[in-house]
Amino acid sequence: MAANESRLAAARELEVFAESSWLVASTLDLGEVLERLADVAQTRLGVDIVRIWLAGERAGTLTLRAETGTSGQDVDYQQRFRMGEGLAGTVLESQEPLAVPDVLADPRVRNRSWFEAEGVRSVMLVPILLDTSPIGIIACMTRTRRDFSSEGKRTPTPCVRFAAARAGVTQATLPAIG
Repeated sequence: MAANESRLAAARELEVFAESSWLVASTLDLGEVLERLADVAQTRLGVDIVRIWLAGERAGTLTLRAETGTSGQDVDYQQRFRMGEGLAGTVLESQEPLAVPDVLADPRVRNRSWFEAEGVRSVMLVPILLDTSPIGIIACMTRTRRDFSSEGKRTPTPCVRFAAARAGVTQATLPAIG
């Protein structure tokens, strides 16, 4: 049974990678690539909300650049984080995926009112790497409790790394997109 689940996860990862390759080849506009990538991740990973944060002009900051699946609630929320701040900043700093099955119980959470308004219960955050340098994070969220710790943490990373490379993102161009 575990071998079958592993094969299914590998097949899902290949499907996401193939679809990501197609969408990136169709445009070089980074904003459009990120919006499409968020849509692909939402569909293929079976999550409710996807948010993509990229490194900003100031070193060690993240800025929200794309999202899909939100309900559009009129809630104020922080759109920039420093390295080590909140869940997103923690992942940028550690360069390691983070799965949080009960996001509202996690003391690192910022934007708690946004999570509550959106009904988010679980989240998986994965660093976006260009070569070996973190350039952002992708956050996949569900409105029902889900344990991401044993599933799919690797899936978004290769897709976003490929998307960033194809869209012409380099260490030299990062300040221009922040």
